[in-house]
Amino acid sequence: MGKIGPIIYKTLEGIFGGVVSSILTWIGIVVVGIIVLVGIVKLIVLANKKMMEMKKQRKETRSKIERINDISPLVCGIGECLWDVMGDQKQLGGAPMNFAFHVGQLLGMDKSIAISSIGNDKNGDNIVEEYNKIGLRHILAINNSHKTGVVNVKLHKGIPNYEIVEDVAWDYIPFSSEIKKKASNARAVCFGTLSQRSIASRSCINSFIDATPDSCMRIFDINLRQNYYTKDIVDSSMHRCNVMKLNDEELPIVCKMFGIEKNTPEDCCREIMSSWGINTIIYTCGAEGSYIFTQDEMSYKDTPKVNVVDTVGAGDSFTAAFCAAILKGLPLDEAHQLAVDVSAYVCTRQGAMPELPEKIRGSLMNN
Repeated sequence: MGKIGPIIYKTLEGIFGGVVSSILTWIGIVVVGIIVLVGIVKLIVLANKKMMEMKKQRKETRSKIERINDISPLVCGIGECLWDVMGDQKQLGGAPMNFAFHVGQLLGMDKSIAISSIGNDKNGDNIVEEYNKIGLRHILAINNSHKTGVVNVKLHKGIPNYEIVEDVAWDYIPFSSEIKKKASNARAVCFGTLSQRSIASRSCINSFIDATPDSCMRIFDINLRQNYYTKDIVDSSMHRCNVMKLNDEELPIVCKMFGIEKNTPEDCCREIMSSWGINTIIYTCGAEGSYIFTQDEMSYKDTPKVNVVDTVGAGDSFTAAFCAAILKGLPLDEAHQLAVDVSAYVCTRQGAMPELPEKIRGSLMNN
């Protein structure tokens, strides 16, 4: 009996010890498997989370790019695109184009665009080449039936007289889907009466303005030229704009046209503002200074004395600088002063699109 006990014990130990060992081994395998599985699940969750974050980031980036594309350009000049021909020289011209260029100089050339039509000719090719050279973005519809616009300019004591060629490409600006998209994203647009002398371009300009957001600065720079305007065109444009610019020669014409009888230019301007729902009027008086009237403010600035080379484009640069400054959030007085400084400089240079000095160009870029 004494020998049987150890034998039974060893037998039982062999049987159950192997089972226990196997059980422990399987438990270990299962535990390790669970740990590995949990690790894999965590990795999958982290990977999915990372993927979702990347998708969200790509979506936000794409949305941001789309928004940037949508709001750029911010400011549009729409209307006549032409060459100002002075003797044997020619300079880029067209008030809305001048406006777009100067806004670009002050806000960045990616923030402005010129919209018009040119002929399928050498003058048209030259305009595209020059715009590309100076960095002016553009939508210029090619017209195969009409030549690129030309204005013969003769200076008398620095003051330009214009001989405007009729029935040219910018009389037929089409309202394309591309132009419509620019209108829907515009922060500001400048237009005048000259390019509305034809039904086609007038329709395009009116459609463009009507497609702009309510917050858009719709600037009617009246620019009365010879007989290329009517009471209906002026009236329609005044109803569509919220900012109007005119000079001391144009104000009496507008007042007579609509039977406005007031004692002072300010009273006349405020009557126009009240009757047509215009928020701001820019009133320039050449060497006698300039005024800007809003609903509750008035700003006056003297005109600086400079060596005048010619005044072509000076008024357009004034409007552009004021527009750019207001879009940048400058108060009325500062915006007015920048407009005066820019236009004074333009008067000292040949042509309507001189490059502005770095000090002026950087005044808004760094703001």
